[in-house]
Amino acid sequence: MHFEALTLQPAGPKAGMGETTASTAAPSAPAGGQPQQPGGAWISFLPMLMIVPVFWLMSRKNKKEADARSKMKKGDQVVSTGGLVGELVEVDDRFAKVKIGPGLTAKMLVSALSPLDPTPAVADKKADTTSAKADKPAADAK
Repeated sequence: MHFEALTLQPAGPKAGMGETTASTAAPSAPAGGQPQQPGGAWISFLPMLMIVPVFWLMSRKNKKEADARSKMKKGDQVVSTGGLVGELVEVDDRFAKVKIGPGLTAKMLVSALSPLDPTPAVADKKADTTSAKADKPAADAK
């Protein structure tokens, strides 16, 4: 056997594919010979960087809500995500019984409950008193 016959030969095109020429091959440089914009990789990475703070804020909010739920105990005033307000009668890991009215209890998911915070109602009353004061001079002018 002769080793001269085992040299590598350039492979031709596959059958039916035809020859590719430089004019039909995909260009490696942008059209018109213009260079790519500087910072192109950073601009494509920018949306990912903008999403990170959103997820961070959401996780902080979820932690605060979970802490508030873990501190709920029997007798606390709670509000559901549907807007039902009642008194907490029984709390389990997953479910809670809430007394909505006399002789009426509802079984709800603990994740759907939040402690009732009466302070926003106080802020609304302050806003009502300031608008009432603003209305008084108009009534006095008559």
